[in-house]
Amino acid sequence: MSHPSNLYPPLERDSDFRCLLLEPGSGKEPLVGHLVIRSVHSGPLYDALSYTWGDSQKTEFILCNNGVRIGVTRNLGEALRRVRLPSEARHVWADQVCINQNDIRERNAQIMIMGQIYQSARAVLVCLGGSAEDGADAAALVKFVNEAIDEEETSTKLSYSNLPRRSSAEPIFADPRWKAFDAALRSPWFRRLWIVQEVGLGAEVKCLFGESEIDWVLFCRAYHFRHITNSGDEPEMMSEGLLHAASGWSTEAPRPKSQFSNWRRSPGQDDYSFLPFLIEVNGQATSDPRDYIYGMYGHPEARVDGSFIMEPDYRLTKEETYINFARAWATRTKDLRLLSFIEHSSTSMIDPFPSWVPRWDIPRKTEVMSSNLLKNFKHQAGGTSGPVFEVLGEELLVDGIIFDKISERSEVMNTETTSEQAMLQLWRYMVSDKSEANDDQVRYFDDTACMTPKPNPIGAFALTITAGRRGNEFVGRDGNSYVLELMDRTGMSAKEDRAVLKEYSKGGSSVIFKRLLAKYSEERTLFYTEGGLAGLGPAVVRPGDLCCVLLGVENPYILRRIGDRYRLIGEAYIDSLMDGHLAAERSATKIVLH
Repeated sequence: MSHPSNLYPPLERDSDFRCLLLEPGSGKEPLVGHLVIRSVHSGPLYDALSYTWGDSQKTEFILCNNGVRIGVTRNLGEALRRVRLPSEARHVWADQVCINQNDIRERNAQIMIMGQIYQSARAVLVCLGGSAEDGADAAALVKFVNEAIDEEETSTKLSYSNLPRRSSAEPIFADPRWKAFDAALRSPWFRRLWIVQEVGLGAEVKCLFGESEIDWVLFCRAYHFRHITNSGDEPEMMSEGLLHAASGWSTEAPRPKSQFSNWRRSPGQDDYSFLPFLIEVNGQATSDPRDYIYGMYGHPEARVDGSFIMEPDYRLTKEETYINFARAWATRTKDLRLLSFIEHSSTSMIDPFPSWVPRWDIPRKTEVMSSNLLKNFKHQAGGTSGPVFEVLGEELLVDGIIFDKISERSEVMNTETTSEQAMLQLWRYMVSDKSEANDDQVRYFDDTACMTPKPNPIGAFALTITAGRRGNEFVGRDGNSYVLELMDRTGMSAKEDRAVLKEYSKGGSSVIFKRLLAKYSEERTLFYTEGGLAGLGPAVVRPGDLCCVLLGVENPYILRRIGDRYRLIGEAYIDSLMDGHLAAERSATKIVLH
């Protein structure tokens, strides 16, 4: 199948891209169209396709520009037939055919306007495949569930995220049409990396499942309602990145009924929210690991002072791309929260790749600790001033204070047994073997205890095991039920504490709390230092590793000395250091990370 050069003439302006004018047709009739050059700023209305390439072998073709055969994958062929109109032409955009995939220069340039292409489209059409029967059942279910949500929100005056949990036997969850809904969720489309950007930017997003069309936000709302209110079922998972994108990435108001997932910048917020989105696509499927960065370049926060953090360049290797991005991010934003995204394995610790540069292609096993990514509280272990650093080649020179050495660590908390043993050891170390808290201190697991300047032992324990979380998910009856369970297991009397805890744990479940707790403790270890401190840290921590704070950086970090330089192992939580007093009391030195 020939691709003559005149089919892809150079795009003259930075805002230019190609659209496919898809001629009318039906069924198995050949696909016919014309590639036309237009600007993101003007031209006929068009729809952008969001689909999976699938098998890269090009088994179908489009007769394009007066009979030239363009090879396309089977999935794109099926998607084009699904959106083709029977009696009129339709302008569509599909990356596989509208971008000259053999021209690296063009690919680099089109990445830079990809966000505008999706944002300017009349609609983003999500092609899920599926049977006509499943499509009809899923569409009817989404309509039914959203009407039920609206009715219950009106009657209870609660948002559905605050509605009570219910069992799988309840009629709304026993509906057999959920099988069709789950069939849609099993589409390979949900595992693609690029889809997060595509649905986040579209002015309107429609799911094409079977022969039915389903509003994307209402689809997500039905999924999220089941996920957070059905206590007896673990439905097919949708990534957090997709849920957050459901609210839309526009700087205007969120899409209607999508407030269940909103990562928008708050008024007056002056920091960058691009990094969390890189985490949210971590683990999504892509054939090119460089796209773990470039695949999110449509996000508004991918720019600093109006330009991309670094320009896309597919001539660079994966390693060069990650190093250049880390260097550009640090120097242009003056923000070292990038270091919170470091997660090492025993293999990567001896890899020559710079230890302070995140490996975006390796699926993470842990949640990021850095508090400012969530905006609901603030750590300041490194003090309140900005970080002091410079990047020299592949090394990061940063001002910091090395203050302690690790003497002992728990097993990695990757099973119920290892987690339970590690938590019991920490409980005995921090609480049951310590003297009682003063009478004027709150002694139960709640927001007040977490916020006291000098937390009581239970408060310090609670903060350590949750990496300092004091948002709603770690406050209240479930957390207090867990503390009561630990008191019983360790034979701790504390009558006054027990009375308060019983009152504040009514209706709570330690099981639910432990499920939430795993979000931050799983695949980490609890460690103890020569100076008597305890903390939550990376799985690869070992005795002899060093604890440090970096000036202007929120969390403490663990380092491993190699000659006169250090390998960055990862972030940690050490409760007594999170207020920044160490940075104010001691002098910093230059630490060279490689």
